Amino acid sequence: MDQSENSKTCKYCKKNNSMGQGKDCCYPCWKDHEAGAAKPIRKCPECGRECTSLVKWDRKNMCAPCRDKLHEATNPAGAKKLKLEAERKAFREEGEAALKSELATKKEKALAIKPGRVELGHWVEDIEGQKFLTKITSLNAATVKPEPQRWLWTNKVPAGAITWGVGKPGNAKSLWATDMAARVSSGQDFPDGAKNENGAKKVLMYAGEDDIKRTVVPRLMAAGANLANIELLDNQSFEVYDREYNRIDRREINLSADCKIISQLVEDHPEISLLIIDPTTGVYGGKNTNHDKDMRPVMNDLKDLCEARGLTIVGITHTNKRGDAAAIDQIQGASSIAGAARAAWLFTRDPESDDEHAHTMTCIKSNLSDKHDGLRLITKTVEVNAELGPHPFIVWGEGTKTTADEANQALKEKRETKGGKRDAAKLGILAIIAEKPMLSDDVYTALEKQGFSGETVKRAASELTKEFQIHRKQRGGRWYMVLAEHLYEFEQETKAEAQPEAVMALSATEAL
Repeated sequence: MDQSENSKTCKYCKKNNSMGQGKDCCYPCWKDHEAGAAKPIRKCPECGRECTSLVKWDRKNMCAPCRDKLHEATNPAGAKKLKLEAERKAFREEGEAALKSELATKKEKALAIKPGRVELGHWVEDIEGQKFLTKITSLNAATVKPEPQRWLWTNKVPAGAITWGVGKPGNAKSLWATDMAARVSSGQDFPDGAKNENGAKKVLMYAGEDDIKRTVVPRLMAAGANLANIELLDNQSFEVYDREYNRIDRREINLSADCKIISQLVEDHPEISLLIIDPTTGVYGGKNTNHDKDMRPVMNDLKDLCEARGLTIVGITHTNKRGDAAAIDQIQGASSIAGAARAAWLFTRDPESDDEHAHTMTCIKSNLSDKHDGLRLITKTVEVNAELGPHPFIVWGEGTKTTADEANQALKEKRETKGGKRDAAKLGILAIIAEKPMLSDDVYTALEKQGFSGETVKRAASELTKEFQIHRKQRGGRWYMVLAEHLYEFEQETKAEAQPEAVMALSATEAL
């Protein structure tokens, strides 16, 4: 080998070492990899690595890399550098090991099969450079132990499921929710005679619109609730803190985010059997309630919550503006909201009564029972106590076979009939006062004898007045109905009747 040396980078050890002329590796590596290829393999006493030749350093035989390390260690700067490199390497290896362990744990958890389920397979997809794993599991029918359907209110409100109370404002939906809370909290039986087989249970009740102190609690008292068994949620019940325990939010229930929290709450308090949400407006966070893609995941989470914890959810919701649609299509929001409920009940005015306090509870859907009978009810008031005064409650009446669709149709026909009767009442009023002005009381009496209700006649008279077809004038403290053509004559007669009184007052003044 040519002993003339030149400083180059060795192709084996990658160090800038002295090399022979025309050589591309240092002498130790040349001996190990080229000249010593046929030599016997020896083990380095420092690192244990096998090589074909050893070099002597500090009276010891060792491989070239170990010699280089010892050479760097002989000066402080080199020792410090080696120590830092060793620490970085150890830190990197420790982090990689922890990450690998964490990933393995996540994988094991993700691929773990819940008891009773069977994995049909899992696949990894690459979507826009990101990998996603899809796992499909099933329940084999032969391994499922059937369970009987449980009821909170037999054939009306299934336990461990969602039930909606639906209707326009002023039709006793909230009073029904209050009545349900009272019966569950106190263990009372239900109004159709169904036994409360669960006994007194705890109720979670979200009151989003009514004032808790002035409305909700007095109504619960009027319904006979056990207040100690009712926990009221309001728009400040959910408080959120950061890791330094600074409160960053205080809000109402959010069903799109709080299902896990509620599930844990019910697990910790198994005595809670009913969650009432009155109303459901605004409880889905920022989700668009009219879009199924937003609402279906929320409804699935709610159903999972009910099934896992045996929790019954009763929600009060409004009807939409589709007045001519089927009752189930009038439930406000996306179709997945109506589909998630196992039962839904419509609250309307009673089509067979003119009493504004008379209502009906009729069946929109009941997936778990073949008995769809509804109930009639009347809202009345009761004196809770001397301080709180009267508050409304429900007096339940007889059952009805009327369905929600039939109730809607009956109310529509009733409105149309009332419209026809009102038009007939208008013609009757005009006919009665055609010859001369008449006392309003006499007009009402005459038309009531012809079969018109007082309410219909009043509305007819009000519409005629707004249309300026009749005028309502007062004379001698009594009200008259007057046609436009009789108005001048009526006013002259009114002045004439008032004139003697004026003359008498003038005479009295002159006498003074």
